[in-house]
Amino acid sequence: MFESMDVGLKASIRSFMKKFGIDETPTEESKIFEDFANYVVISDVIRGEYQVFNNVSTGYSRGIDGIAIIVNGRVMNEPQDLERLGDDEKLKVEIIFIQSTLRSSFESQKFSSFVDSAISFLSGNLKIEPFSEIVMQQYLFERRGFYSSPKTKKLIESIISHRM
Repeated sequence: MFESMDVGLKASIRSFMKKFGIDETPTEESKIFEDFANYVVISDVIRGEYQVFNNVSTGYSRGIDGIAIIVNGRVMNEPQDLERLGDDEKLKVEIIFIQSTLRSSFESQKFSSFVDSAISFLSGNLKIEPFSEIVMQQYLFERRGFYSSPKTKKLIESIISHRM
């Protein structure tokens, strides 16, 4: 398993698998790598270890392996997580899209699919739950006057105008 990988990367993946009790199954190699990529990216963005890496997986969504909606440094795993934010809390919203691959070369078609899917998601044409609902809830929260920046306001309003 993971035979064609760099020895350092392979060691990191094996450590990840051991830490989270993931069994080695050859048919699951791409799924394990996808989970590992989601874990590494989100842990880096939140500057801490993200334990629930499965919560950012999109399952079998075309082009996107993981999505994280981070508000004020906290990953929003479900729409109800937004309710834990303070009423007067200034918001910093980040939406992270993750695409992983086991291939050693760049594939323009795979990259195009990733970009197209991200744009479709942001414009409301691609629904990936619970992420689409979190973005919608975030918009409703923002509508109450808690804009973190003019850019956030413009982005959220753009997403919603495409949905309606």
